[in-house]
Order: sequence, then C-alpha cells, then structure tokens
Amino acid sequence: LAVEPAPRAIAFCGIARPEEFFSALRSRGIEPAAIVAFRDHQRYSMSELNRLTAALQHHKAQSWITTEKDEARLTPAQRTLLEKIAPLHIARLQVSLEDEPAIVRQIRSLLVRK
Repeated sequence: LAVEPAPRAIAFCGIARPEEFFSALRSRGIEPAAIVAFRDHQRYSMSELNRLTAALQHHKAQSWITTEKDEARLTPAQRTLLEKIAPLHIARLQVSLEDEPAIVRQIRSLLVRK
C-alpha cells in the first residue's frame, strides 16, 4: 500500500474486507481520525457523502483517504465536492512477488495444460 502522508484523515472504503485497508494504513503509520466502511462495490450518493462530511466535522479531521477502487466509484462531481471540503488522498495498491520466477513458471505450467 503506497500512500502519501495525510493529515488527520477520515478513511473510507467500500470493499469486501475493509479492515484490511484500515490495517494497512495503520501499518504505514497512518492512524485515521475515524474509519467509515461501506458495503462492497458501494455506489456513492449524497447520503454517503453527507455521512463522510459529518464524520470529518465530528472528528475535526482535515482530509479524506480512500482506495483506488473507491476513487473510481466517485463521480467527478462527487470527487470535486469532497475536495472542496478537504484534500482527498488515494492509497495505491502495490503488489510485489517474493519469488517472481517461480510464480511465472507456475502460471506458464497452468497455461500449457488443457
């Protein structure tokens, strides 16, 4: 998980296992002011944006942080609205393989089979 440092943030996401995202933030030294988990594949409406804004105000947070998946689910107008209230930080997933050659061999062997 790659993320730029965010000042006191409300972390939010709509993914299958939200606690993994929140734990990853904490493991990178980011302790959210509050966390807001939505259902997987959340389509954001004004109701959800109002919930996020209320959390930001209640916890005196200064920014938002979310996943790339959730960024993609926000419409341009919703993103603009959030960014007018506070900066929006996006956590980018980074994948690395411990033994890349072994993984490539395994994938190739599966592709050859029919």
